[in-house]
Order: sequence, then C-alpha cells, then structure tokens
Amino acid sequence: MKAALRILGIADARDLAKLHRDAYHDPWTETALASSLGNPGAFCIGQEDETRELASFALFQTVGDTAELLMLAVVPRHRRLGLARQLLTKALPHLAARGCARLLLDVAEDNGPAISLYGAMGFAIDGRRKAYYRRPGRPDADALLMSLGLTGLSG
Repeated sequence: MKAALRILGIADARDLAKLHRDAYHDPWTETALASSLGNPGAFCIGQEDETRELASFALFQTVGDTAELLMLAVVPRHRRLGLARQLLTKALPHLAARGCARLLLDVAEDNGPAISLYGAMGFAIDGRRKAYYRRPGRPDADALLMSLGLTGLSG
C-alpha cells in the first residue's frame, strides 16, 4: 500500500478518533484527542490510504528535550504493511529537529509485533509498570517502558 504521510492537527480529531476506535478496545474520544493535539508540544503524523482515508497515525508529546509516543494506531486491515515503521522513521528526525534528545514509550508486554518493531528500530527496555493495561474480562498486562536516543537524527 502506498500511503501519503501528513502532519495532523485538531481538525483531524474526528478521523483520529474513528481510527483509534477501530484499532483499540479502549479508544480515546474525539474530545480527548483534540485536547491532546491542542497542547503545546503536540506532534501528530498520519498516513492516508489510496482512498484518502486515515490508515495510521502516531501522536507524540514533547516537553523540553524529551518526546513521548502517546499512541500509535494502524487500522486493522492495514497492519503488517510497514506503516508503523514508516511513521516512526519520518517522525524521529522531526522530533530531533525540535530539540528532543530522547523518545519514550510504553507498550503492553504481550504486544509482540510492537515490541519487535521498537526493538528493531533501536529502542531499549528501561523498565516495567505492573498491571498498567487494564483489560476487562482478561488479565491486566504490564507495560514495558522503552526509550530511544534521538541525538544526530535531525536533518
């Protein structure tokens, strides 16, 4: 799939919320996404598919020299096509150019595909939060805390 990348903003909150509902069992609302996008330091990048529908997005928050990946979502029918890697590859130099030296994220310990992607991109596991992901009707999952240095990526 050939995906067009673009920066997303508050005007895209409805599309982001729809994609997030399709991708996760506990999605953020349109209001929550718009609020997050309105924060100073927010950065969101997304990809549209050939029909111009949003296929994936990554939402970051930057504070000082640190960025945090708040969410990365890919529509289920577009998974395993490299979209998440494309988003991160495009976003990392942008975050570095904003003065961020480090990117932080957390991921559910049972999310093998995401952990593999982050590991392949050079992220290191820094710690764990016990029972961080609440899952009604299923056991809670620990969050793995991961980070990646961004120094030298801008340009």
